[in-house]
Amino acid sequence: MGSRYALSIDVGTSSVKASVIDSEGNLCSYSRVPLESFYEQLDPALSWERALLQAVSRLQGVSRIDAVCVTGNGPTLVPVDEHFRPAAPAISWLTTPSTPIEGVRSLYLPRLVHAIHTDEHLLEKTRWFAGCPEYVSALLSGELFTFLPHAAFAPFIWDTAQLEACSIPQEKLPPFIEAGERAGKVTHAAAIAYGIPAGTPIFAGLIDFHAALIGSGVVTEGMTCDRAGTSEGINLILRDHRSHPGLRTLPNIIDGTWTLAGLLPASGEVFEWYRSNSGLADLSYEQITRQITMSIPQHDYFFYPAGDTHAALQDGFVGGVFTDGNSCSDDPAQRGRAVAEGLGFSVRRVLEQFSAAGHQVSSVRHCGGQARSFHWNYMKAQILRIPIEVPRIIDAELLGCAMLCFCGLNLYDDVPGAAEDLVHIDRVYSPIRRTAIHYESQYLEWKDRLGLNPYT
Repeated sequence: MGSRYALSIDVGTSSVKASVIDSEGNLCSYSRVPLESFYEQLDPALSWERALLQAVSRLQGVSRIDAVCVTGNGPTLVPVDEHFRPAAPAISWLTTPSTPIEGVRSLYLPRLVHAIHTDEHLLEKTRWFAGCPEYVSALLSGELFTFLPHAAFAPFIWDTAQLEACSIPQEKLPPFIEAGERAGKVTHAAAIAYGIPAGTPIFAGLIDFHAALIGSGVVTEGMTCDRAGTSEGINLILRDHRSHPGLRTLPNIIDGTWTLAGLLPASGEVFEWYRSNSGLADLSYEQITRQITMSIPQHDYFFYPAGDTHAALQDGFVGGVFTDGNSCSDDPAQRGRAVAEGLGFSVRRVLEQFSAAGHQVSSVRHCGGQARSFHWNYMKAQILRIPIEVPRIIDAELLGCAMLCFCGLNLYDDVPGAAEDLVHIDRVYSPIRRTAIHYESQYLEWKDRLGLNPYT
């Protein structure tokens, strides 16, 4: 039998990406469409639809695909009516505060409770609250579910007891379906609108960080993924589900495993703040990071990144603080080096938290936007003092979706088997002793000052 083809869709915070990936793990076609900014008050759900139309139309080979799968940002919810059309603005992970509720572990319900308190008619006008990837999948299939990575993850989405505690009717939430299960097929209406063959099977997807884990091949105990986009998450796979201060422990898609995670919720926004305030917005990431790494390293000069994603949406957002207090427009390359190093030091701090919890990390798989930059990967390897492995398909969420398609098409028995065949490491960045020693002293001084800056 010849190759099979999957259409993978990733609805991110800043863009919608789509790809055609074959059953040998090759990226056959790729497109990325930036989203109209959430900052401009456009409803995210409508932005996703517009971007999806463009993203799919730019792909080659859509007519021969065998399956579709969608991943997306979260915890985000879209209030929809009985026709799956938005009934109110999306309740975004990025823009909606979370209201702490005693005894509630759900990542979604505290944001939903806040939205209900803000709009007293929200429950009345909403038929369903759909997750981000579930909403987009329903655009294609006409069927609405809640994607579940593993049965053990259900309490972190919602369950009956938590819904009762939040006074939210259970019938407002779509039924669960596990990742990789059949979630419908492309309707004739969707085929006309999006150019995807009618009747193509659609398989249930995942929230983006789970898709990135499997798409980067981080599927066995002890492996670590650094997924760096608008936010950044460093996830370590364990068979130990004990909680640790400052870290988040969640069930993983792979049976019997958990993820221990450290989160940098605004790392991508911090770098965008630097770009826009340094006069470098027209340059590519590779051009900017090349300028940064060519600048002369400075001692006793540090940057401490902001950690509040909600603040990033406010006018006058400040991405962090420099030790001398000056703006990032004064010598942009030096400022940029301090910003990149500050983000790298923040990742190393997470790895030290892992170590304090009894888990030593020996290498990291790097995916997402930052991983496209040779210079950033090199710098991060020196700061972390461990190898950085970059997969061939850097947008690992897309390959994660393709894996679920190929498992659904019975090409593989399980995700680890698919990962073994389909994930290919393109490059490994190793620490160089002399450079790593320089960053060791810089990091120790940066960490000593943590208590003196307002962002920690």
